Amino acid sequence: MKIKALVVWGAEDSVDNGTAGRASARDLGAQFVEIPGAGHLSMLARPGLVASAIAP
Repeated sequence: MKIKALVVWGAEDSVDNGTAGRASARDLGAQFVEIPGAGHLSMLARPGLVASAIAP
């Protein structure tokens, strides 16, 4: 089964600098999207940008 995947990452994440997210995206063959002005919970900090990344 093949499913499209998207890794969404907050640019200001204090838990990880995005290295793990980029590696996950690469391993999954997924797109990586970094959300500016968002931390670890990017969907709470910038819900509009996250929604636009998921459903452009």
